[in-house]
Amino acid sequence: MHSPLQFEIEQLRMRNLVDAVMSILGFFAAIFATAILPTLLVQYVIPQEQLLQDPLILQLIPVISFVAAFGYFLYTVIMNIIRSRRAAALESELRSYNRLTDDGDMISEAELAELETIVEDALKRKPAAKKSTRATTARKTTKAASRKKPATKRKTSKK
Repeated sequence: MHSPLQFEIEQLRMRNLVDAVMSILGFFAAIFATAILPTLLVQYVIPQEQLLQDPLILQLIPVISFVAAFGYFLYTVIMNIIRSRRAAALESELRSYNRLTDDGDMISEAELAELETIVEDALKRKPAAKKSTRATTARKTTKAASRKKPATKRKTSKK
């Protein structure tokens, strides 16, 4: 079962991934705008009479498109760093919560080492001497014999 913290961590990581892809797409859009937009403007928007000199808009299109793409890239990097820090803080909070609830899923290295030493000590120790069951059996038989009829002499056969 996912906790709300795990869900929020996954959402932050997914948002980082989406923003990184969008930043890459922004650079591709800037490249296409720089390559295609000036020719489209010359063919369809700018009248042929004004083309004796390079219009200012044709010079600014590459600059504007790459500045916009780079600005979005910087925004994405900064926001991804902020989200990554938030995700790391949430992960540490989730780990501490798991330790407090003691689900058994999270065992620290110190606890694991302590458990190993306990097991090794238990295996090295000799098992305690078991009480003799013969003594208790003998007592039971003597009590049972005292309740029975008195013993009769056995016949011995001589050969």
